[in-house]
Amino acid sequence: AITTPTDLVKVRMQACTGTSAADRRYPSMRAAFKEVYHTRGLFGLYDGWQPNAVRAAALTGVQVSSYDHSKMLVKRHLGYSEGMPLHFFSSVLAGLLASIATAPIDLVKTRIMRTPGLYRSSLHCAAATVRNEGFFGLYKGFFAQWIRIGPHTLTAFVVLEQLRKLVHLEPIGESRKK
Repeated sequence: AITTPTDLVKVRMQACTGTSAADRRYPSMRAAFKEVYHTRGLFGLYDGWQPNAVRAAALTGVQVSSYDHSKMLVKRHLGYSEGMPLHFFSSVLAGLLASIATAPIDLVKTRIMRTPGLYRSSLHCAAATVRNEGFFGLYKGFFAQWIRIGPHTLTAFVVLEQLRKLVHLEPIGESRKK
């Protein structure tokens, strides 16, 4: 929630469609912060903080738990052994599952940040989206999100496993066998 103001400004600046600085609502990041503060007050900089916090928690929770579980399933059912191919495949699955789980939250967060006051709550925004665009409306931008989250998840878990190996710690999921 502490980074919500910068996320809010990013969303608002990305929503501007003018081609020249004079046409854009926010010609600079500083101007965007200033306008939001002057029109909505200090708390206006935190529009969307709830879905932002929920998204962060869901993203981390799904990434970590699905990576561990994917490793176990891939070993058991596909016969992979501990090593880079297993880490790569499990990371890709974890990134996909994290994207599936957080895409609706990300969409709600972005809409609340982009159009302050239009929605009463995150639930109201989600319900309006489903009512007006159907269930899959919650997944607009899904592939872009997966392309963003996927490499992050892949890098994080592959590096984590290599660091664990470097300092002679058991791979994730191995300590339960004992």
